[in-house]
Amino acid sequence: MTTTPLPASPVFTHASVAPGPNGYRGTVGADAVANALADEGVELDRIETVEMPAGPPLLVAHAPRQREALEALLRLVPRTGRWPVALGARGSRDDVIAEILDPGLGPREDPRNLLGRAEGLGLDRWLQERQQQMDEYGDDWIPEPGDFEPDAEPDEDMVSDGPARIVLPATPHPWEVPAYLWFGNWNDCPAPHEHVAVQKAWHERYGAAVVLAEPDLLVMHVERPPETEEEARALAWQYFLYDTDAVYQGTDTLGGLASSVAGARTWTFWWD
Repeated sequence: MTTTPLPASPVFTHASVAPGPNGYRGTVGADAVANALADEGVELDRIETVEMPAGPPLLVAHAPRQREALEALLRLVPRTGRWPVALGARGSRDDVIAEILDPGLGPREDPRNLLGRAEGLGLDRWLQERQQQMDEYGDDWIPEPGDFEPDAEPDEDMVSDGPARIVLPATPHPWEVPAYLWFGNWNDCPAPHEHVAVQKAWHERYGAAVVLAEPDLLVMHVERPPETEEEARALAWQYFLYDTDAVYQGTDTLGGLASSVAGARTWTFWWD
């Protein structure tokens, strides 16, 4: 696994890409994305357009070298209007696209509605509601504080150097990706609009942006991770409420989680 860092996330405001005639922000199609990559000298096997259960189509790029294509597509977001997300692969598991298109999961809510619900929620309100939900389990759900000993080894970003796919939802904003992929809302995983609310706040504060997705996992690239113990512990509490398994099946203590995010440019979230 290469340790070459991904490029910095482009910063956008909601007004930076004008809405298209269907109410979604203007985005380019498959041919324009392929041409943009060709201008960068990046090879693609093919790029396909996948009609979604609701909302605009999803583009799926098949790249012989996923990391190279992902890095180029991140640079090209201002040109394409589409935030790229690498698809991970573990064995024969169904992937994110199969999850999206599964008719057994019922009707899908329009991404615009999900984004509106996220805007009305916000991080602070979600954290409060989440803690109240956890309080129903009693007092023993709160992890031990634990020691703060920052990790020396960074997490791998799981992006492949070989052939793999990249999805390009119809948004230039990384925090909106869960709404366009309908990611979440099973077991202890937050609902799509809750992902959006949390990730928007973390993007503004830390420059965090999703770069890889699996059906039960997200990987974020982080530009401005917390550095001090105080900052890391504050984030660790939010991180834990967002992904309790990070502690319950991972670091065991909040101090351990704070240690793992301090200075870390990669954050990995997994929901059982």
